[in-house]
Amino acid sequence: VKCAELETSLAQIAKARNKLPLPDVTPTSREEVELFVLETQFASEDASRERNDVTVRHLAERMHKLVKFRTHFPTASELSADLDETRVKLASAMEKKEFKRCGALQHHIADLEAKIAELSSSPVQLKSLSVGELNEQKTKFEANIAAALEAKNFD
Repeated sequence: VKCAELETSLAQIAKARNKLPLPDVTPTSREEVELFVLETQFASEDASRERNDVTVRHLAERMHKLVKFRTHFPTASELSADLDETRVKLASAMEKKEFKRCGALQHHIADLEAKIAELSSSPVQLKSLSVGELNEQKTKFEANIAAALEAKNFD
């Protein structure tokens, strides 16, 4: 008897919760973007199962907005792909002797390299690295520290 009452109560709670829309959010990192995308995806699947078309439409709009945020927080692999593409464009511009374009592309390459270096050393990025890659990062950091100590560069 109590199990049936509990199941009825849980079903009522789930029904009430499904009527509440997910809040609008502004992600501050790629990790948050992906979490909000998953949250929206699960809610959308649930709303589809319940045949709640209004909620499904609202969640589709939310998903569209969230997916756009991925461009604001690119991953290292996305930046690397962009870097490779920009280097190809630079080579093409050099062949065509488009010097203004070459300069702009070189600046873009420098920006991408800086972003990749920044992402590579961020704690979030380090969590997704393998042990070998972490050891490689550690060796690189130790070499940088040793070089800075030798040069007495403490900045």
